[in-house]
Amino acid sequence: MKTLGIIGGMGPLATHDFYRKLIELTPAAEDAQHIPVVMVANTLIPNRIAAWEGRGPSPLPALITAARQCVESGARVLAMPCNTAHFWFEDMARAVPQARFLHIADEALRACPRGDGLPLRLALTGTHATVAMGLYQSAAVRLGMNVQWIDVTGVQASVTAAIASVKAGRIERAVAEYQRALDVLRSAGAKTVVMGCTELPVIAGSVRSGVLLIDATETLARACIAACMND
Repeated sequence: MKTLGIIGGMGPLATHDFYRKLIELTPAAEDAQHIPVVMVANTLIPNRIAAWEGRGPSPLPALITAARQCVESGARVLAMPCNTAHFWFEDMARAVPQARFLHIADEALRACPRGDGLPLRLALTGTHATVAMGLYQSAAVRLGMNVQWIDVTGVQASVTAAIASVKAGRIERAVAEYQRALDVLRSAGAKTVVMGCTELPVIAGSVRSGVLLIDATETLARACIAACMND
């Protein structure tokens, strides 16, 4: 069984949610059947959105340090439960060639339905940076998917507020804001909505979506289990 390295802390509750799902989804009956984990939960990694917008220092040195700490401690599979930080994924992967680094957008999109050759009417909810970076759009191209992206501009303020509320521990407000966004997206014709910020799956069980919700955190956890236990 391979050791998993978790590059976390972005934010703490999202990292907790990922690790909890990893444990719950692992087919284990005793401690020794669970995946060995090395976690670096550095909450001081520079703000990813501010860096992308040119308003703050790059998080890349701290991200590479965290990845290398995981690898030096024995990790051979890496996961980073933060979508926006995947803007620096390629540079990080080059810095730690000893490990297989799983991409959260690839794993989330692999869980989306593909039917009848028709375009998948898909909405991506996440930070405005994640949406604008094209992380998921690029992943769809890599995976050969036919996607019709639903415009999320009109709900971005509500999604951003939901993310910020989860980070601040204001869960009820987060649920209300995200529910508002989902209602609009459903009315706009979205059939599938990706929770493309790892704060959003924290509240997934409390919203009434009316659409297929793709939990990017859960899909990443499932991929880690497969990579560590079966590959």
